[in-house]
Amino acid sequence: MRPEQEAAVTRTAAYFAANADATHPPRFLWNAKMRFGKTFTTYELAKKMNWKRVLVLTYKPAVQTAWRDDLLSHVDFTGWHFVDRDMPINEADELLDGPDPVVRFASFQDLSQKSAEGEVKAHNDSIFLTKWDCIVIDE
Repeated sequence: MRPEQEAAVTRTAAYFAANADATHPPRFLWNAKMRFGKTFTTYELAKKMNWKRVLVLTYKPAVQTAWRDDLLSHVDFTGWHFVDRDMPINEADELLDGPDPVVRFASFQDLSQKSAEGEVKAHNDSIFLTKWDCIVIDE
């Protein structure tokens, strides 16, 4: 990690540790410039905090590729899994029920849409049934 990324991870981890509260989970906003490496730094924070279930929500579905590629192509995250709406439901559920770290990516647009019956879409059920260690809102 670059020094500014390491500083962000250290400061954020310390804040979360000092403000851990089951009824009011801590929130932290990074005011980071373009090319800072927010995606990679978020994964490094998740690793440092030993988070196994990370939900990434965005209004920009086009950023999915960056989130997936940063996770799956970096040696620091070997054994981590990336789940999105295109993964078969049974495979996603199996990963979310397993011991390995999982990052679940979803867009607010997809979450806001319902099935023809007016229910949560089947591929999004796991989002509402999983206890997330961290929820990331990406721009």
